[in-house]
Amino acid sequence: MFGYVKLPVSDIIYSLKTGLNPRQNFKLNVGGTIPYITGKDIYSNSVNISERTDRITEEALQLINRRAALQPGLLLFASTGTGTVGRMAIVHEYQNDWGISETLYAIKADETIVMPEFLMYMLYSADAKNQFEPKISKGSVPHLKVADLLNVCIAVPTLKKQNEIVSVLKYFDTLCNDLTTGLPAEIEARQKQYEYYRDKLLTFKELGA
Repeated sequence: MFGYVKLPVSDIIYSLKTGLNPRQNFKLNVGGTIPYITGKDIYSNSVNISERTDRITEEALQLINRRAALQPGLLLFASTGTGTVGRMAIVHEYQNDWGISETLYAIKADETIVMPEFLMYMLYSADAKNQFEPKISKGSVPHLKVADLLNVCIAVPTLKKQNEIVSVLKYFDTLCNDLTTGLPAEIEARQKQYEYYRDKLLTFKELGA
């Protein structure tokens, strides 16, 4: 078993910011054409814009980015919503062409310690979910507080090992998400393979245990 350190999320990121709530700042779908992203627009580890995505104006986007500072390399984490808490996406490209709601945490990883993709996969792991899922509020709108996410502890191996793990998991992500070339039965089999490798690669044992 390779070496690692276990650190809280708060110790391996530069910042965690959010977007804005439209209630006191702007109106949705009134004269705007710019997509306004919430948890429902995140799946398959990506931002997915559709005709159901809300729209905002350029002025609203400027307000959002004064707070969120959207840029490539961020990890988006959905903090609110039934069935959407814990959805994540990596921002690979950004050209001021969409904004985010206050329900999305925009996390900037300290890339001298952790790759944003590795952080994402670790937060998907059973160990991380066992830490933060009990903290999700049980009200009509489930919500995970910033502090409860920042307190999640994850195993952090070397950047070289992180890159190896991310390469394997991204390969299976591609297979599982390519619905245009794979048959449903094969996709299901690949999904099970992916879950096996994800749990195997992201389960770390204490040295000497």
